[in-house]
Amino acid sequence: MGIGAWFSGLKARANRPTWGVLVIYAALTLALTYPTVLNLSTTMVGFPGEDNVYSVWEGWWFKVALLDWHASPANVPLLYHPLGLYQTMLTATPWTELTQAPLVAAFDPVVAYNVIFLLSFFLTAFFTYLLCYDLTGNRWAALAGGFIFAFSPFRTIHAVAGHFTQSMTYWFPLYALFMLRVVRKPTAKDAVLAGVFMALSALVSLMHIAYFVIPFTVAVLFYGYLSDRRGFLSGDRLRYLALALATGAAITAPFFIPFLQQRLGGNWAFLDRTGTVD
Repeated sequence: MGIGAWFSGLKARANRPTWGVLVIYAALTLALTYPTVLNLSTTMVGFPGEDNVYSVWEGWWFKVALLDWHASPANVPLLYHPLGLYQTMLTATPWTELTQAPLVAAFDPVVAYNVIFLLSFFLTAFFTYLLCYDLTGNRWAALAGGFIFAFSPFRTIHAVAGHFTQSMTYWFPLYALFMLRVVRKPTAKDAVLAGVFMALSALVSLMHIAYFVIPFTVAVLFYGYLSDRRGFLSGDRLRYLALALATGAAITAPFFIPFLQQRLGGNWAFLDRTGTVD
């Protein structure tokens, strides 16, 4: 079964969320981020001169490296001229840049940044809606839950400050949804999807591993154990949990291993710098 069919099943499981939910979240996104939608090609959203400049550059650089030069974005000859540098930190967590690159090619780097910025609110709200509906079975509670998380002070402050990757939280609720299913009533499909969304959460930013993936995984496993100690240690549940973790590891390994090799190999002085300017 393809990922599209899985998403269709997920929507059906959520009692077929209506177009009204999507329209409400789209309207809230445009209203609460106004006037971003009117300045897509002229102004980077957020405070000027902060990390948003770096994120716009990253989206542009991935487009140039992948689509124009057909090279790895980790090879950065321009910023480190004339020595150059193979900076694996750029490709360790490439999700946001990969989503920007096609939009950079079709439009320009500022449009790409602003569109992904707006989508982060919309997708975070809708995917949290799916999680909340799966947990409560109540549309209004789910609608409120999606709004609360998507437009929470944490996300809004980071977004305005230009901390782009900290705004890319839309994979979190989907990982939570499927990981909770694996703990409660596991299936192979849910285990694979839990691993996929775990990996996507991690591939947005290394900080997401420390601040979300690891703490949430530990918490949900502890919850599962306390809820059903005997059943939690059953062969089926442990096998599906292992499948979820193995799926996440398999997807992230090609991105993380080169970064760890460079770090452990001693060629890592630049990694100790703190901040974009440094």
